[in-house]
Order: sequence, then C-alpha cells, then structure tokens
Amino acid sequence: MMSARRSDATWRGYLLILALGLAVAGCANHPAGPRAPVAGEAKPPLVFRLGGVEIVDETGGGAPAANLDDALSVPPQQALRNWAATRLHGQGGRPGILRFHMTAAEAVRTPLVGTPGIKGWFTRDQAERVGITFAGRLEARRNDDSLIASATARAGAHRTFAEKTGPAERRAGLEALQATALAEFDREMEARIREDMAGVLD
Repeated sequence: MMSARRSDATWRGYLLILALGLAVAGCANHPAGPRAPVAGEAKPPLVFRLGGVEIVDETGGGAPAANLDDALSVPPQQALRNWAATRLHGQGGRPGILRFHMTAAEAVRTPLVGTPGIKGWFTRDQAERVGITFAGRLEARRNDDSLIASATARAGAHRTFAEKTGPAERRAGLEALQATALAEFDREMEARIREDMAGVLD
C-alpha cells in the first residue's frame, strides 16, 4: 500500500514538473510587449521649417563653481550648447532662422554647516548642496530678423553630498545631477516649443 502511494506521489511530481515546463515555454514564446524607454536614450531632433540654427551664449561663459570644475567632465555651458546642437534642427534652403539664446547654465555649490563639538564626531553630516540650472530662449525669426514665435524654459536639479564622500563617488553624483538637470530642461523646453511654436515646427 505504501509503495502504491509513493508511486502516485512520484507521478504527481512528474506531472507538476511537466506542467511548469510547458508554462515557462509558453511565456518564452509569448510576443514581447512595447519596449520601455531606456533612461538617457537620445531623443529625435526637433525639426523646424526654417533654414538653420544659431546658438547665442549669454551665460557669461564663467567656469563652474569652486570645487566643481575638476568634477564635471563637460561644463554646464558646453552641456547646454551640445543639447541645442543635438535637439534643434532647421531645414537648409528655407527662409528664416532659429536662434537659441543660452541664458543660464550654472553649477552652484553651497557649503553646509556640520554638527559642532563632540556630537559631530559621531555624525555624518551633509557637507554641501549643489544645484545645476539651465535656461534658454528659442526664437524663430524671418530673414528681416522680425520675430515669428518664441519659447522660454528654465529647469534644474539639486542634491546634497555627505561628509567624506570620495572623489569618484562625488564626480559620479555631479555627472548624474547635471544629466538630470538637462533632462528636466529638455522636457520643459520641448513642452513650451510644442505649445508656443507649433506653427514653425515640422
């Protein structure tokens, strides 16, 4: 009797394994759904019905704030210029021009006050706060330089860094912060363009 029960249990186990195998195979052969967007994936350019693009730097061209110039591989001004060159496209041969004014591209570091006295020995305070901001104004102009339409955007991001953060960790954090700030600016500017400059957007 015990042998028959053991045999039944064995067969039930085989059947369970077979059913699980078929279920896994069915999932593997199931068509994949829409691919989720990958963070940092390049967006297609915004193409305008104008002859070309001109970039005007009105940021003052200053260096990043103290102790940031050695950590950011691309200064904020160059990052914003690269964004404009990548995202804003005209169509050669058409009248008019697209002019992008870089009005702000800055990294600001603010030291934070730590815990004083003996208590500070046992506390890992936040040592600094860094904010990165981008701003710009986009103008569509006719050949006589009269304005057709414009869009303005400003966005940024900030974070704090703890005491004794290593150089490599701090550098990676600053690079990620700049990427986040630029992505926020991109989102805001594209929204403004589609709302205020739809008439010249291809």
